Amino acid sequence: MLSKVSLPVIIIFFQLFLFSPSHLLAQSPKDSATTKELFAKLVYKDSMLFNAVFSTCNMKDIEAILTEDFQFCQDNGDPSPASGQKRADFIAGIQKNFCEGAAMKMRREIEQGSLRIYPLSDNQVIQTGIQHFYLLASGQQDKLVEVSRFTRTWQKEKDDWKMSKEFDAISNTYSNHPHDALYDTIAHEDSALFNAFNAHDAEKVMTFFTDDLEFYHDLGGLTNYVQNMEAFKNNFAKNNGLRRELVTGSLEVYNVKNFGAMEIGEHKFCHEENGRQDCGTFKFGMVWKRTNKGWKISRVLSYGH
Repeated sequence: MLSKVSLPVIIIFFQLFLFSPSHLLAQSPKDSATTKELFAKLVYKDSMLFNAVFSTCNMKDIEAILTEDFQFCQDNGDPSPASGQKRADFIAGIQKNFCEGAAMKMRREIEQGSLRIYPLSDNQVIQTGIQHFYLLASGQQDKLVEVSRFTRTWQKEKDDWKMSKEFDAISNTYSNHPHDALYDTIAHEDSALFNAFNAHDAEKVMTFFTDDLEFYHDLGGLTNYVQNMEAFKNNFAKNNGLRRELVTGSLEVYNVKNFGAMEIGEHKFCHEENGRQDCGTFKFGMVWKRTNKGWKISRVLSYGH
């Protein structure tokens, strides 16, 4: 995650390279239906962790994902030894750097196609990938502050998967990021919008929409600004942990001449129902208008698979 030099030791996450590459590459997430299910489950766990860090600052959610003996190690890409943190210090770093006072606002993307899992046993899995961290600042383009390769160990405890180790190898000279300035701008706005959504702040959410909003839903039909404000308030009042995450690699952004931009992608919404997580994935399109008050969404299309 982020280095202690560029940004406080924080950013997250965990792993140790405990197994040889030849052993890890002997398996694939496509080997079986069971492995595919496990792959999806650990992607969900990953998203829960980053949602708790960057959106809700819910320390209990973070603690629930980490084992009691959790360790985080980080290689900053220089000759000095890798830094290490135990569970308590790791959680304290998140609290200090992301949740107190003038905390940093950030978003994180997993590089498309980089995520892999390697089951070592019924109770232990290695997960690897490449992640990009962006610093968010109001009115400014998101700033890429870290690219790192992560390797983490997941341990099964009482039918629940918990993270026991993570190793991050930072490589800020590495970049496979093809996005242009418009893409980064809209990705920033999308992130800010859904940070407010995941924090269940209806008033903040509605500041991202124009007053003449038209929201088209394949099942719900056409709704306007006022109707959507009430819908957000009602859904957030249920306190069922409703949250949204963007499907990795699905985001597309196109310029709209003399107006703004079109955003197209897929996102997943989850909430707790009857003690279980209920999730659905949907396609969406949003038209962003460039106004004298910043970027605003004027039209939304949402439809299920």
